[in-house]
This record gives sequence, structure tokens and C-alpha cells, in this order.
Amino acid sequence: MRRHSILSIKPCSFICVTAAIFLVSIAGAAEKTPTFPAPDGPLSILHSHNDFAQEHPLDTALENGITSVEADVTDRRGEVRVVHLGLWTYGSLKDLYLDRLQKLVDEKGSVYGDGKKFTLWIEMRPFITSRKVVPLLRSLLSKYPMLAQYGKDGKEVKPGPVTAVLMNVHSRDYFDGLETAPACLTVSRAAEKDQPNASFQCYVHFRWASQFTWMGNGEMPRPEIEKLRMLQRDAHSRGLRTRYWGIPDHAEFWKRALTLPFDLVGTDQLHQTRLYLAPALPHATLPTKKLPSAEVPRGLPVGKGSP
Repeated sequence: MRRHSILSIKPCSFICVTAAIFLVSIAGAAEKTPTFPAPDGPLSILHSHNDFAQEHPLDTALENGITSVEADVTDRRGEVRVVHLGLWTYGSLKDLYLDRLQKLVDEKGSVYGDGKKFTLWIEMRPFITSRKVVPLLRSLLSKYPMLAQYGKDGKEVKPGPVTAVLMNVHSRDYFDGLETAPACLTVSRAAEKDQPNASFQCYVHFRWASQFTWMGNGEMPRPEIEKLRMLQRDAHSRGLRTRYWGIPDHAEFWKRALTLPFDLVGTDQLHQTRLYLAPALPHATLPTKKLPSAEVPRGLPVGKGSP
């Protein structure tokens, strides 16, 4: 009787163990981070405006070789949550962006494996974000070794493959009392007039229509080209980079964009904009299919009226 029971168990054990190994191997394959094509030179000016509103946040930007993405956040139930209009959230900043970027860096040394920098913009939304976001964000960002460390002068004191740039309400509060931080600050051109030379500042950003009348049709007027060059020179002379938002996001603008002195320009149409730039991309490989992404609940349509 005992011999019979032992023999009857062995085949079951073998099948169970084999099945377990198979399931573990599948899980391991599913865990493997997708490989994204390294960006071509001209793509370095592209910034994914309101990236969280894409059908596949972060993935679509990576598929198209974009090295700068933006997430709007607020404090909600003790977490830093990705949000825009405040009615509901898309998920946590940790899950949607930070953990996923850190995983790519851990596996490849940088986000794309090419050693180049990646920038995560974190905009704290006005009216719906309390000062509680400051300690929450400080605690959260401190956990990610991928993040470059910055000093009060806005310069890197410890390089890292990912730069976090903070903006909007409470962004200055984040840096109060700090000597170094795993982030730096961007200030709008308008705000700079009232509070110039902010500590930890690394960027200045501009709303396109506040500076220019040219909306991408025909040639950009010579006086406006000179103004753009002046804004760039001024920023670079202070050790800052520039970002422009609310640009005329269409084919005619992008055909001319590569001849203009931009650092970063926001777009909401990631794949389409890459197609516009394709003639200028050496050896460009356009994505043919979407890579899998964690399901993200969709919020209200996000407009272009915010940085």
C-alpha cells in the first residue's frame, strides 16, 4: 500500500515541478525590460509634453527616441500621484515613471543604454497641490540612485543618467534649506523678472505665444529669429538650458525647427513629430508596433495650455 502511494505521488511531483519551472521562466521573460532604439541627434530637442496623457505613458516616448518627458503631480492620500485637472489620478509617480526608469538604468547603465542623459520633468499642479507634496517628493526622490545631484548654483555635483526638473507651485519650497538635491529647478521667463537667479535653477521655460507671433507658416520673421537667438544666448550665459511650450505643433513648424536654436521643444504628437523630422535623422528606425505598457486609467483630455 505504501509502495503504491509513493509511486503514485512521483509522477504528480514531476509534473508539478516542471509546470512551476515553466511558469517561473514565463514570469522572468515578462519581467525583462524592453529594448528601445537609441535616439538620433535631432531628436534631442523633443520633449514629451504631458507625457502621462499618451495612450502608453513613457513607452511611446521611448519608442520614438525622446529623452525628455513630463509628469504633472499632486499630493493625494500620502502619495505623489500623477494628475492634471485634479478629478482623478493616472497612478503614482513611483509606478509610472521612477521605478521604470530606474529599472532601465540598472539593466543598461542609462535609459537607452547609450550613456546619454534623460530628463524627467515633475510639475506640481497649482490649486490642487498642497505643501505636503514637498516632504513626500523629497522622500520619494531620495530613493533613486539614477538621479543626478545638484548644488545651489544649478550645476551637477554628482552625475546621474536621469535628471529630475521641478516646476510650478511649491517647486522652490522643495529646495529650501538644502545644500544639494536629487533635482534641479526650472523657472518661467515671466517669474524670472520678479525672482532672478533662483537657487538650484538649471532651466528657464517660455510659453511660445508670449514671445513670438510666428505660428510655423512660412518663414520665421528675421526679427523673431534674432529674438530667439538672444533668449538662447542669455540663458546659456547663465548656465541654463531652455524649454519652449505651447508651440505650433504641426508639420510646417517642425520642418523648420531643426534650423532654429532650440534646447527643448514640447510636442503632444510624439510619433507624428518624429515622422516630420525623419528626413533629418541619420539611420533612423521608426517604431512599427507599440510595446506593452502597464494599463493606465485615462483622465480627461489634456490640452496644450499648460507647460
